[in-house]
Amino acid sequence: MPPLRRPPAILAVLGGGAAGAVLFMLYMVIYSGVRGVPACRILQAVASGVLGGAAFEAGGWTVALGALLHLLLVLAMAAAFYGAGALLRPLRRWPLLWGPLYGFGLYVLMYRVVLPYSAYPFPVAILPWSYFWANVAAHAGLGSLIALAAWWARRGPG
Repeated sequence: MPPLRRPPAILAVLGGGAAGAVLFMLYMVIYSGVRGVPACRILQAVASGVLGGAAFEAGGWTVALGALLHLLLVLAMAAAFYGAGALLRPLRRWPLLWGPLYGFGLYVLMYRVVLPYSAYPFPVAILPWSYFWANVAAHAGLGSLIALAAWWARRGPG
């Protein structure tokens, strides 16, 4: 039997990124749905980072735009981690340590840079503790999934 080949980097980025995007979107929809927020509003909130408040008034196409933007953002996060792993060996060796830390870094980046400097129409305020910890845990899970996909793609044959 021929030896197993290492999967290409694109699989790590696309696989880890797409899986992470879907699972994180499920978290956002379920967590917000429990609080009475419809799923379409969550995706429109993502689109509002580009369109501002108009995303909530423009119709259903902004839901699709929000889903696309979310997917592209998480794919960029996966590509960034994979690329950083080429330079920083510890990222490759200990994905279960660096993945959650990367996820926490993504949380800080989203809430301290991306949202405040985008067209997002709502104030980025201090969140209730329950939402804060749930969000940090979800970002840590996202970072872990991305790190494990990168590790899998670099682990080599067999």
